[in-house]
Amino acid sequence: MNHRKMKRGFGKLGLICFVLLVALAGTGVGYAHWSDTVAIQGEVNTGELDYGFENYCCCCLCCPGGCQADLDQLERDLVSSLGCQSSNELSSKLERGRLPKVGCGCPNHCDIVGVDTDGNGHIDKLVITTDGRCCAGILHFRAYNSGTIPLKITGVNWTGFKWICFRPMQGKNPVVEQLEPGEAVTACYLWAGKLDDQERPYQFEVTLNATYWNAP
Repeated sequence: MNHRKMKRGFGKLGLICFVLLVALAGTGVGYAHWSDTVAIQGEVNTGELDYGFENYCCCCLCCPGGCQADLDQLERDLVSSLGCQSSNELSSKLERGRLPKVGCGCPNHCDIVGVDTDGNGHIDKLVITTDGRCCAGILHFRAYNSGTIPLKITGVNWTGFKWICFRPMQGKNPVVEQLEPGEAVTACYLWAGKLDDQERPYQFEVTLNATYWNAP
């Protein structure tokens, strides 16, 4: 009697131990399998993000009565002073290189210099210098993707030249959602700033903001 009871009790205990052993074994196998799969190493090269300016030029407008705060009126004056019928005609001439880089409608000039800040052979900053009565004008350029992956241009930065204001003419804004490698987009900006006889010549800089085309 006692022998049967002991045997029956041991059987239950053995069953419990057996279940625990199976569970532990399964856990070990699962852990080993999981460890093997996450130990894989690799390298992903997403390409080069690079961009810059090309075909850039600037034209000045004389402001003998001082700078206009109203960009709409300033644009009409500028188009008229250059002998164009509209902003579209002016933009088309600039794109075809029909207007000189200096002295447009003004005896004083507008100089523009491209700067390669990171030494990779691509112009990524424009430095514009004006003198005399020239306190407003047009900046024309093409923003291009010089990298190896698509990108989106998110903005244009203007720094320097007191109280400078600017806006794209006729919607020619380089801000785009996707620009493939080797592609470019044309921009034509109207700008105006505050004259200060103590700080001639006047100088300001233009740069671009860009990121990966699929960045949030």
